[in-house]
Amino acid sequence: MVNENTPQNPEKNLQNTVIFDMPVVFSQTGKKLTVEKDIQGRRIIKINTAKYKTPEEANQAAYLEAATFAAVKKELSTANSAEEFIDLMKENPLTAKAVMRLKAISYLKTHEPEVAEEAGQIIPTALTLKKQFDWLCQQYLLTGKFPQQVLEEIKTAASKLLPDGKRNVLDFIVQENRSYASAVELYQKYVKQLVDGIKADEEEVKKTERDDYVPPPFSSETEPLDPNTVRFKVSPFLGGYYRGQVFRYDPKEKRLVAGESTRTVFDPQEIPENIEDLQPYNFSGIYIPGEENIIPLRKDALPLPATIKPAETFILMRSKTGVFSLEPKKGRAVNESTPFEFTFVLAQTADNRIDDEPEDEDLAAIDAPLGEQFEAFREKLAKEKLLSPKDKARATVAMIRKTMKYPAAEQRQEMDSKYLAAGAALMPTIEEHTITNCHWSNIAASEINKRLEIPSRVPTGFFVQRHPDVDFAPIGGIGHAWSEVWDADQPATKDSWVQMDATPAKENEENDEKEKSDGGQATKANETDNTDQLEEGEGELEESGVLDLTPEELAQLQIDLQGVEPLQTDIAEALFKARTNVNAADWKKVKEFIDAVNKTQVPMDAQIPETPAFMQTYAVQINAPKGTLEREWQKLFCLICKNRAIKTKAFRGPVRQSEGIRLRDPVDAYIDIMSGDPDPGGYEMEATRNKNILDITEFDEDAIIDLTSSMDDVDKHGNTMRVEQKKAILTLLYQIMRLNERLNDSRAASQMREPVTIKSTVYSIHGGKKNKGNYACLKSADEQLTEEVMVNLAGELDVTTPGVGDLLSALKKYREGITAEMAEKLKSGKFIKLLTIYSDGNLWCSSCGHESCNVEMHRASITAIQKEVQTLRAMGVVVQGIGFTENARSIRLICEDSADPESAIVVDNVSESTLARQKNLVKHLKKL
Repeated sequence: MVNENTPQNPEKNLQNTVIFDMPVVFSQTGKKLTVEKDIQGRRIIKINTAKYKTPEEANQAAYLEAATFAAVKKELSTANSAEEFIDLMKENPLTAKAVMRLKAISYLKTHEPEVAEEAGQIIPTALTLKKQFDWLCQQYLLTGKFPQQVLEEIKTAASKLLPDGKRNVLDFIVQENRSYASAVELYQKYVKQLVDGIKADEEEVKKTERDDYVPPPFSSETEPLDPNTVRFKVSPFLGGYYRGQVFRYDPKEKRLVAGESTRTVFDPQEIPENIEDLQPYNFSGIYIPGEENIIPLRKDALPLPATIKPAETFILMRSKTGVFSLEPKKGRAVNESTPFEFTFVLAQTADNRIDDEPEDEDLAAIDAPLGEQFEAFREKLAKEKLLSPKDKARATVAMIRKTMKYPAAEQRQEMDSKYLAAGAALMPTIEEHTITNCHWSNIAASEINKRLEIPSRVPTGFFVQRHPDVDFAPIGGIGHAWSEVWDADQPATKDSWVQMDATPAKENEENDEKEKSDGGQATKANETDNTDQLEEGEGELEESGVLDLTPEELAQLQIDLQGVEPLQTDIAEALFKARTNVNAADWKKVKEFIDAVNKTQVPMDAQIPETPAFMQTYAVQINAPKGTLEREWQKLFCLICKNRAIKTKAFRGPVRQSEGIRLRDPVDAYIDIMSGDPDPGGYEMEATRNKNILDITEFDEDAIIDLTSSMDDVDKHGNTMRVEQKKAILTLLYQIMRLNERLNDSRAASQMREPVTIKSTVYSIHGGKKNKGNYACLKSADEQLTEEVMVNLAGELDVTTPGVGDLLSALKKYREGITAEMAEKLKSGKFIKLLTIYSDGNLWCSSCGHESCNVEMHRASITAIQKEVQTLRAMGVVVQGIGFTENARSIRLICEDSADPESAIVVDNVSESTLARQKNLVKHLKKL
């Protein structure tokens, strides 16, 4: 069961808790999910909420992992079942793990039905076919019915989970009294074959992305080859897709047109550490003057410019779309065909990764209908919410490959003539004739993907195979085209543009292709276990839960479980103390005090406006009850993010080349150039207005508080001044702590121009450990706001002592803490420093040594304090005084500034002090 008395994680509003006797820690760092041991040797679940799309998904992952751990412990509870379970995890790990996941979901449904119901309402996105099937099984065990959002092929597979049409095999697998071996046997008999079939289908759809994929037109190319006619050669042999230009289809031109051609010198900065161990490849060719010497290379090729020969003549260039070319060095003239060569290795780094951002052209589809069947396919795919854009693109490519036929030699001229003449009606024409080569099929796939809002483009180059006449890789011959689609969710170490190939099979090779495909599927099915292990191990292992324990670790876990389990509350409290260095009970008391204050209603005129546009953008972050202090802080965070957001450049056009700075419409420019216009159109100019933005990079929110015994008095409304002061200090410091966490979270900080951290200093006049007439620093600016600091400060704010407070000395000490560097920053406007003085007006007089409310009696003392306040303001410090009750006349006299109505506030009802400080603080925080 869940322990409710646990501290809150403010970043995701999730609580560190205990679920099914398993401590759960939510953090913002580390892997997505891990099961590890804490400093006391106890196993805990750690969830990195930053790697989940929503707090609900992170919370669900915690419950499922805890349920999995509980189900594993159940199997390890007796010697016989433990031995059986560990043997199965050793001999058949993937199936044993799959069964345990199902049992864990059933365990959650039985022991936490409310959580199971909530989990059943979460609909994920971007699921592969295999993950859709897993989610379908999970939803059935949670809700008792299959979800309707999955693809039809998944629904078809699900129907086979009911062998007799009535009873679901999943119900039998998770039966309480069924042995684990029996459950595994049922899974293998009824479920595994469905999973293997789904994975084989998925591999078939994804196969054109593999480096070893051979496009159908190249399956039998064996024409004789004269080595002397080959312009580009790679040795030793290295086949595959050699990428040249990047194109898009222009219906006006009725052909593929090249994309941007601006290139820069290729000077790689990230050389692999193991480069000495990598196979070097020699690329040799002939430079032809007067031509654009595009260098076709594999997308994973990393050229080494230092190896170019002749080095004094040529340099290697690269465009942002990954197109390489060879050019003469500046000042060098090459007037005849010249041999060259350089070395490359196979390695992907930031230098050769194809991760350029999509351009408008990558989403600009032909302004005409698709065709009836193509449009029906697009509409159906657009409704599939569970599929990621990449999976939708895969489906499009697979559909084109399946429905189109590669032209025979006698059909090619007629095909090209029809499609070139079609113009904007290209897609209906392709749909009608169903014959496409590599160019037209990938143009068709690209057009459909663009209408699914998936950026797409068509690279061209060569598909290189081994030729029996030569031992090198001949780069040339029949050109080839394929597709690239943008995937924003690709790992940082991979290309953002994913290679796919929609080229269909030749009619006479269709059966051969099907046999190859079937054979490939069979092979994949037979190697399912190994494939799964490979996929799970690719890149950084994001999840390492209880099912990733080795059989030896499971055996050790069985031994560990034979000991006495500590109480849930003991685990939670020890876990919290280890993390924060304070007792959970102490923090809970402080947090409850703060939570009560955060429910305070803020007057309408003091609230941050909730405009429709603002709320539409930040609706997820702003979820506290309307009008509350908590909601105002949520809005303030969003407002700061909005005000400090990095602005993107805007452009307008079309304009002439002489006015513009970048090409917008290459078609218009091409037409003007061909017509002889010396100043072609089709360009655009920057429309962003240059603004001088002064970003505030430092913000201090300081206070001098009154802890004299007179603060224990109550006002005429029954409010204790000390308690109201504590509310103001603790609540706003807690919100600043949360605000700092959010502003410095990598997701928010990366979207802002300048990082900012809010610091706080708290001085007291008489109280706590102070001597009569003294002052003390309760919290320094360098001391980070944490639960420990808040708990300690809460204790200080509860203690008063008889006597008077020395405000003058405290102000002097505060002023002396402002260094010359800080003073310069204050003058620059990049640093804001606020000081709030709290007092009931009973100030110590250095002249007579007594406490008095009669300000007029001690004008000299008041004057000295006024001068300190004026000095601070002259330095740029914003000083506000908050006086408690009408006796605090001295605060008004000391702090009042006619230019600032908020400079001195005397509250008759001292409960209003929190809002008085909030109003002034927010006014200045908005400047961030």
